[in-house]
Amino acid sequence: MHKFYSSRAFTAFAMIIMGVLCLLLDTLTRINFNKIELPKNRPEYNAKGVDGKVYAKNGKLLYSLKSNTAWQFPENNRIYLKDLNIKLYKESSDEIAYDLSSNDGWVDHTNKLGYLGESTILIVMDKDPTKISRIFTSKVDLDLNKNKFKSNENVRVTQGKNVLTGRGFTYNRDQQFLEINSKVSITYYK
Repeated sequence: MHKFYSSRAFTAFAMIIMGVLCLLLDTLTRINFNKIELPKNRPEYNAKGVDGKVYAKNGKLLYSLKSNTAWQFPENNRIYLKDLNIKLYKESSDEIAYDLSSNDGWVDHTNKLGYLGESTILIVMDKDPTKISRIFTSKVDLDLNKNKFKSNENVRVTQGKNVLTGRGFTYNRDQQFLEINSKVSITYYK
């Protein structure tokens, strides 16, 4: 009887078969982790009861933001908010400098821009309660790079019993200066 196989040939043949099976199984079980495109008109994130804070490098609180609801769309830096409140703090102390609230709006944390929609109230704080100013308006653009708040809508400002109304305003935080664009009316009490 003749041997039709040798142990070396069998081992080499078995290794080739095992290698081909491994390559085949590797190809069949490979998972493609390419980025999945999300619909642009549906939020990527949605949160209820948002409470966020931004601190300076030295640990001082700069901003706090609270909102009942917040959401963000795919590939968009804007975070949209409902029933929001933003507090801006003085860098020299933990005192609130400005208190902003609105029914709706958005903030772009990357570019430090924001927008406050309907029923916006901007409170400019002061140690003297009679000097606290309240600005009632809507559609306010926030630019925290230039420290300006701006709107082209009707505005009503109260400070104590004094009332100022007009159309459009710009408030410069650095200079603590409020400029009313047009149709200015002032009711002043001594």
